[in-house]
Amino acid sequence: MKKIICFIFLLFFFTQAIAVFATDNFEEIYNEQIKTSAANELCDNVPEEAKDALEDIGINKIDWNDLIKLTPKSILEKVLSIAKDKSPSIFKAVASILAIVLLSALFSSMKTSIAKESLQNVWAIVSTLCICMIAINPIISTISYASNVISGASKFLLCYIPIMVGVMIVSGQGILGASYSALMLTVGEVMAQVSSILLVPLLNVFLVLSIVSSISPRLNFSGICNLFSKTIKWILGFAMAVFTGLLTIQSIVGTAADNIGTKAAKFVLSGCVPVVGSALSDAFLTVQSSVKLLKSGVGAFFILALGFVFLPVVMQCLLWLFSVNFCASIGELFELSEISKLLKRTGEVISTILVILLCSAVVLIISTVVVLTVGGSS
Repeated sequence: MKKIICFIFLLFFFTQAIAVFATDNFEEIYNEQIKTSAANELCDNVPEEAKDALEDIGINKIDWNDLIKLTPKSILEKVLSIAKDKSPSIFKAVASILAIVLLSALFSSMKTSIAKESLQNVWAIVSTLCICMIAINPIISTISYASNVISGASKFLLCYIPIMVGVMIVSGQGILGASYSALMLTVGEVMAQVSSILLVPLLNVFLVLSIVSSISPRLNFSGICNLFSKTIKWILGFAMAVFTGLLTIQSIVGTAADNIGTKAAKFVLSGCVPVVGSALSDAFLTVQSSVKLLKSGVGAFFILALGFVFLPVVMQCLLWLFSVNFCASIGELFELSEISKLLKRTGEVISTILVILLCSAVVLIISTVVVLTVGGSS
């Protein structure tokens, strides 16, 4: 019995020793591959606001140990911190809008004592113009902010693609890497051009038409505004469906083709190299596993960084959307049709900005997830 216990103890000891040695060796290979692939240079190209957020949650380099230690609590605390930073200026504007709404409701309640109906119309126009002076300028700034965020995300994507494709080629996924590179370079260029040329002018025109249609009863642009909003959303939805389907097809076919080459290399090493063939095959698989872990780390870091690139502006849009819809509901409560109509139209503009931002973020995140899962990240 004592011999069996000693044997089990020695077996456990040597197993743990081998595991520690293998882990240290694996860590050494992984760190060497990070230096060779220049993966940590991706950290230097993260936009400043997102870089600060990543450092706050303990991510300042591409290390799988740091990534797996992330907790929902740390992410949630950072999200709440960003919301707290964005809320004071928005709530200040909301307080001013609510003050105008209450004054308009007070003036509207006195309409029986006002003889001239034209005076009531003048007060309605003055109220809507005051709300425009409070809310429109920050929303225009939000449009510009959204454009800059999308442009920054496209530049970050162009820094990420060479690193990710290089890791994919080393891991034996050259065909998938080539197709992924071509597709994502196109997406990055389209995002950069749209954000710099089309996004700001189109959304500003949309905002102006929404304001004019809500202020002037003779110029009713509500049909044009609704058509513009629906068209943008349908185009984005269709583009996302086409992109996701094309990337999935390319990933499935490319992965199948790359797997043939990987299995052929393993077969050659194990069957054609005498004496040490099996050892070389095992070493090849170890290096492949390390490279695929690096691929997962790079992809996970890119997704996390993208989340913090888009999160501040998305949070700002959500706060504005909630605020203007809340003020519009208060206006409807007091039967202030002009003010509630203006605020609802403004909310549609913010909703369109939010849709564009979310679609841009989702396209980049889904593309990375598809490559990591269908392409075999582990």
